[in-house]
Parts: sequence; structure tokens; C-alpha cells
Amino acid sequence: MEVHILRFARNLMILVGVWQDDFSCTTKQKIYHIFSYIIHGLFSTVCFMILMELPNLLGNVRKLLDDSFFVSVAVLTSVKIAIFRSRKFQHLINQVIGEEQDMRTDLDEDEHMIYLKYANYVYKLSTAVLVGVASTTLYLIIKPIIQGMINPDVEKPMIVIARVPFDQDQHYRASLMVQSMYFTVGSVYYCTTQIFYISITTFVKSQLKILQYRFRNFDAYRKRFDSSMTDEDVIKKLIRYHIVIMRFAKELNDAIKYMLLMEYVLISITIATVTFRLILVEGANELVLSISCSAVLIAQLFILGSHADDISIESVAVADAVYEMNWYEKSLQVQDMALIVIMRSQKPLSLTIGPFATLTTGTIIPVINAAYSYITIMRRIIQRLDEL
Repeated sequence: MEVHILRFARNLMILVGVWQDDFSCTTKQKIYHIFSYIIHGLFSTVCFMILMELPNLLGNVRKLLDDSFFVSVAVLTSVKIAIFRSRKFQHLINQVIGEEQDMRTDLDEDEHMIYLKYANYVYKLSTAVLVGVASTTLYLIIKPIIQGMINPDVEKPMIVIARVPFDQDQHYRASLMVQSMYFTVGSVYYCTTQIFYISITTFVKSQLKILQYRFRNFDAYRKRFDSSMTDEDVIKKLIRYHIVIMRFAKELNDAIKYMLLMEYVLISITIATVTFRLILVEGANELVLSISCSAVLIAQLFILGSHADDISIESVAVADAVYEMNWYEKSLQVQDMALIVIMRSQKPLSLTIGPFATLTTGTIIPVINAAYSYITIMRRIIQRLDEL
């Protein structure tokens, strides 16, 4: 089955055992499910081992902040993966696949170009996310290995501090291998969750764009059907298409709104933690790591807000598209139905942060401002303590 917008996300989801409906053979499906549960179980186990070690790091602020960052990102990613494995999400994925199947025969050349434009956008942004996360992960894995080779007599560095049932110094290579596998799986999980969000929200935007094109070119769209289709029948068909899009956007929001709430809160806290870590950096390596982590988190927040914003903007733009059609040449019944679509489009489709607020770039900016204020205050406090 050919998939366009979900292609990148689908490949990653298959790789980490999140894709559920890809095998016709029952035996292969069972093996794949077992693989999926093993990978997710191992990842969650290492997350728990890192979490258990946090109380022992209270005397070392740097290591505590580093581990807290990894734990928060890992826990959030693990929860998102569990949500993506749910039946509700599989239903949404199947809807996207079904729509893309129908598009093979339903789209004209211009509409196909609109859809390919969004598919290319997903591919380029997904590639950027993958490269950014992969480079950060590679740095985290290689850094302790090089440090251990340069200074073999000092304490053997680990990627992250975790409670394990064996002596990490005696089994140093095994420990590094386990942690490298953990970070590799975690980075793929992280990319999967981000790229899937990008893909499915972009799918909604593409559907709204195609709907707008059909309203603007109403007469050309009507010519695709035989003469038995009246203007009233065609606009009813477009209204049903509009309802399907709105229903899909609502189901998407219901499926991820509490995930977005958790993500918004945890990332806000983590950005504050990383910015505080910037004050304590010693050396270029730590500075590069802190800046990289901050950039990834801020980019993640803006990806969330900008795509939610785009859905709202495109949903309202449907009203403009309806107004631009030659409604004044149509019957009163068509004009009344066009007016209903315009009125319905005045309430934008949106993604929400739980039940509290609409997710927009406007809700992201205060987090950045708060992080900047936080680092400024902490820097002044540390300077006064040094003076004393």
C-alpha cells in the first residue's frame, strides 16, 4: 500500500515496532508484536533505572540536571509511543491511508500537486529532525568513549548515570554498549513521535487546502461528474468532505490533547533545567551539549505550535475560498449552503493543551521568555554568592 505523507513516519514506526497493520500473515504479525513489546519494555526499563539513580545524584548538580533532562525526554517519548500504539491512533492512521488510496483517482493534476507539495514538506522537515537528533545522539555516545580513551586512569565516563545490577567499571564495555543501544532506540522513538505529529497535522492541512481549491474552482470541479450531478449535489459533496475533515481534526485532538499537555509541561520544565545547566557549563564540550539540547527542545515546541496554528488558519481560510466561488450565479439553495459553510468555518479547528488552552505559537513564546528570565535570575544569584 503506497503512502505519501505518512511514508517517513511509517518507516520509523515499523523500525521500532509501533506500526500495527502491515502484515497479512498472522505469524509475522505475532512475531512483530513480540518484537515491539520487547523493544518498548527494554527502553522503559532503562528509563526506570536512570530514574532510580536520581536521588543518589543530589550532591552533584551537573549530573543531576543531565540525568533529569534525559529522564523527562525519555518518559515523555515512552508515553507518546504507548499512545501511538493505541487503537484510537491506529484508527486515525487507517483513515489517512484510506484517504490516500482514494486520492489516486479522485485528485486532478493541480490537487495532486498541492498534495505532493505537502508530502515534500513533510519529507524535508522529517529529514531535518532526523539529522538533528541523530547528530546529538551520536555526540552523546561518542563523547564518553573518547574521554575514556584519552584519560583511562580517571573515573570511567558513562553516557548517563543509571542504577544497574552489576559493576559498571568492571563491565565498562558492556555498560557502554547497553547505554548506546538505549540512546539509539530512544532517538528513533523521539524522531518517530515528532515526525508522526508533523505528518498527521500536515495531512489535515493538505485536506483543507484541497477543499479550498475545489470551492474556488467549483465549476471546474463539477465538470468531473456526469450531467446528472447538479450544483446542489456537488456542493453537498463538498460539505460532506468538509465534515469529514472537521471530524478527523476533532478525533485527532481528542487522541493527543492530554499528550500535548504533558509534553508542554515537561518540555517547559526541561527547558528551564537546560538553561540553568548553561550557567554551570565548564568547557566547550558541555556548552555544545547544553546548546544542542536547548535547540532540540525549543524546536520541538515550535513544531507543536506552528502546525497547530496552520490547521486553524487553513480551516478559517475555507470561508474565503467559498466566498471566492461564483456563488452569485448559483441558485438560492446553493447560496444558502455556501453561507452555512462560511458560518461554520468562522470557528477554527484547533489542537488544545489538555482542556485548558488552544495550542498556538503564542502559547510557546511565554515558555521561552520564562526560560530566559530564569537563567538571568540564576546568573545574578550565582554572581552574588561568588562575591560573598
